[in-house]
Amino acid sequence: MANDKMTSEELQKAIDEQKKIIQEQDAAIKKAKSNGQKVSEPVEGSYTANWKTPTGEAMKKKIEFVNGAINLRVPRLDGFGIQVGKIVPSRAVFALANGKKVKEEDIATFPNLADISKEQAQAIITYFAQIGAACIK
Repeated sequence: MANDKMTSEELQKAIDEQKKIIQEQDAAIKKAKSNGQKVSEPVEGSYTANWKTPTGEAMKKKIEFVNGAINLRVPRLDGFGIQVGKIVPSRAVFALANGKKVKEEDIATFPNLADISKEQAQAIITYFAQIGAACIK
């Protein structure tokens, strides 16, 4: 494309090509899942964390986890006691941090979720953002 302007027909053609690519990728993912292969699943939810750096600078960042980071381990933070090291679903931590109710299926599978407060969930997510954990987008 020599110039930066595209006609509506060219734009529509580009959109159609992208839709076709997405359909092909979705089909490949469905086939892999049906064959029992592991596929990176997207993590539902996000949280906007606020904290201060050691230099006193205020930070604010929207936190989302990368695809495949469906569970996380509770880090060693003040006030967590027996929760440290427990595995919890990432989507549930986002839900708790945003003041939403956790799905019953998650509590049934991960009973320790019932003991995590909104403030603790926020601290967990903020901690991962502060250290630049690999699970953060």
